Amino acid sequence: MPIDYGSIIKLLIVYGALLQILGEYSKEIPFPKHVDKAENSLIWAVKVKEAGKKEKSVTERNSVNNPIQSGVQEIANQCKLIFIDHVEVMENTYLLGFDSNKLDHFISNSENGSYAFELDHRKLYIKLLHDLYVSHIPDVSFKFISGALSQCLDSHPMVELFSQQNIRRRTKREVDLHFTDPYFKLQWHLINNKNRDMDINVTGVWSRNITGHGVTVAVVDDGVEWTNPDLRDNYNSAGSWDLNSDDPDPTPSASKDSNHHGTRCAGEIAAVPNSHCAVGVAYGAKFSGLKVLDGPMTDSLEAKAFNKKSQINDIYSCSWGPDDDGKTVDGPHVFAKAAMQYGIDFGRRGFGSIYVVASGNGGRFQDNCNYDGYANSIYTVTVGAIDEDGNMPFYAEKCASMLAVTFSSGTSQHRSIVTTDWTQRGGKGCTTAHSGTSAAAPLAAGMLALMLQARPCLTWRDIQYLIILTAQKVDVDHSEWKRNQAGLYHSHKHGFGVMKAWRLVNAAKIWETVPWITSYLYSSDEIHLQIPKGTNQPLTITHTVTKNDISGLNLFVLEHVQLFVTITHPCRGDLEITLVCPSGTNSIVATPRKVDRSDAGFQDWAFSTVRCWGEDPTGVWTILITDHDTSSYGSGFIQSWKLKLHGTWITRQQFDERKRLVLEAMDGRFLNDSYQRPCPEAGPDAAPKQPVSQRTLKFVMLAGIFCLVMALYETFEYAACYRDEKKAQRQRMLEHLQTNRSVRDGDIEDADHPESQRLLSNETETVIPLDTFDVREIALDIGNSTNDGDDSESLQLISH
Repeated sequence: MPIDYGSIIKLLIVYGALLQILGEYSKEIPFPKHVDKAENSLIWAVKVKEAGKKEKSVTERNSVNNPIQSGVQEIANQCKLIFIDHVEVMENTYLLGFDSNKLDHFISNSENGSYAFELDHRKLYIKLLHDLYVSHIPDVSFKFISGALSQCLDSHPMVELFSQQNIRRRTKREVDLHFTDPYFKLQWHLINNKNRDMDINVTGVWSRNITGHGVTVAVVDDGVEWTNPDLRDNYNSAGSWDLNSDDPDPTPSASKDSNHHGTRCAGEIAAVPNSHCAVGVAYGAKFSGLKVLDGPMTDSLEAKAFNKKSQINDIYSCSWGPDDDGKTVDGPHVFAKAAMQYGIDFGRRGFGSIYVVASGNGGRFQDNCNYDGYANSIYTVTVGAIDEDGNMPFYAEKCASMLAVTFSSGTSQHRSIVTTDWTQRGGKGCTTAHSGTSAAAPLAAGMLALMLQARPCLTWRDIQYLIILTAQKVDVDHSEWKRNQAGLYHSHKHGFGVMKAWRLVNAAKIWETVPWITSYLYSSDEIHLQIPKGTNQPLTITHTVTKNDISGLNLFVLEHVQLFVTITHPCRGDLEITLVCPSGTNSIVATPRKVDRSDAGFQDWAFSTVRCWGEDPTGVWTILITDHDTSSYGSGFIQSWKLKLHGTWITRQQFDERKRLVLEAMDGRFLNDSYQRPCPEAGPDAAPKQPVSQRTLKFVMLAGIFCLVMALYETFEYAACYRDEKKAQRQRMLEHLQTNRSVRDGDIEDADHPESQRLLSNETETVIPLDTFDVREIALDIGNSTNDGDDSESLQLISH
């Protein structure tokens, strides 16, 4: 059979035409250059004025006979437009596009609409219509048509308002997670491919462009090698200082091998994505260095560090504390305590500085972070550690005051934290061996930086609430999780659970600032009670907090609870102290420590717990003190104790509602730029004035008391003394008045009374002081000494 080449050619032509038609519907039509730079399209949103009766239904509104629809058609015909769609968000508003079949009205050399294209049989999508416009209409004509149609709509009597639809550029805010940092794939705490649940779940936050931008984290440590290529671009020199040498450069000294500590912590927080080492949790944040651990530490030096550049530094990361040797009881002293309180009151433009502290590495000595005054402070975020399997490492400490845990090293079979390292003393700029709670605290600080980018006005207490409400339980079978009255789970091993960046940031986005903190304090008398020996008979002390006790304090739900005790004991490490809330939630605030053989006891030491968070403060509080020493040597005594309850005035129902909102936010629906809760006004940008010292207040008070006493003395002295002087003054006044009266009546000759003549002379004036006598007494004396008709006149003179 001979081949019909003509038919084949015809088929190919038809096939090509079909492909062209299909491509017109399916392919992405690139914008020509003139449209790519154009400000406007040829599509308008037009609101039509009401005409006739009001619309009754959706069906009527969409019908052809509807007056609104008719008005749209009239506008479209007169302005050479075609109907595209309704604008549902605004009543009587429609999208109208340029009818290209009318192109010859605007282009004089157009040959019977040669630029036109058929639209009658197509469903008019905005993208398709716009792409067809820009494919067929020349650049010059595009702008001319745009102006002409806008002018037509502006002058049309049925158009209430119109808006030409501008070309808006929108960029997908995805973050390329294919970092080139050579050790990024080893950072299992960021992305754990081995156990997907055992990481901080941060990549979803990064993909929404939340990387800690605008937040500065101060690394309070032995210095930071800020010139390291993995850190240099995120270094904030304005927030940095070397407090050991009192200069602005916090570079660590190469005199000690251990001085790489601060650099490693800084890398965990804000290492820059580049071709060096690794990536920080908040790689868009800034970090500063506050060098304090490279020299003798004093109370005043700690105080300086906690307040240094507090209007620049938002978060203070502290991976250090007293010795974790199982026998130390120590914490911040007078100045450091005052500095921390000042920081939470005035730091970060009035929202409060955030202090993140490591819970400690004394687990192998049965240490407890409640013996660490930094870790059990109500002003700090205390962070413990878990290994990559979610278990408590051997070095971690149990603690009733611990808020949460995050990832760090474990045994030799577990991976440690990969982070930046220093380049001095043989350092290679990167390490895979950062470990302990020293590595956990910076991870937490980095996650808090992400939260502050999402919601900058979070207060220091908001941060604590959000950690508590979003932390997730780990190691469920072995960690003795206790559910409290408010429905919160806490473990002495893991706090409220492991911190997850995704949950923290989503909750921060919708969080409403908690009301102010309020406190109730009960102080016992000097009791001097003996502590029985043996575990079967603890000393039990109870105290009932009634509604009358907290009346006026607006203390409805609990936050931190502090127990201050003064105890003498020959072997402090044998003591165990448990605090039981009215709900029955127990907190072991002091655990036995075998190596603590000190006879110093506790001198008004503050233990704390967060296990009663969200509970009702009223009811019976119970203190159980157990002496694990069974020998007959010595006895312990509790001399005094105080109970301090911290909380706020949100009700239990409001607390439950906050929990519900946090849970609903976990799907990420609010994690976008279009949703943002309003922030309350911040404090002053400038550093606030230092409060008046107690010494100055005492001086001012004593001076005021002295002035008051002197004023009272002068008053009483005048009232009780100088009677003779005042009587003589009154007599002289009487004589003057009687003399004046006599002279006025002419009863006395001028020659015999030169004094009277002098008093009545026009050349001189006698001034009689009236501030040293009682006018009423003089009037009474005059009334007694005169009986003639001029008495009233004399009294009038006195009264005037």
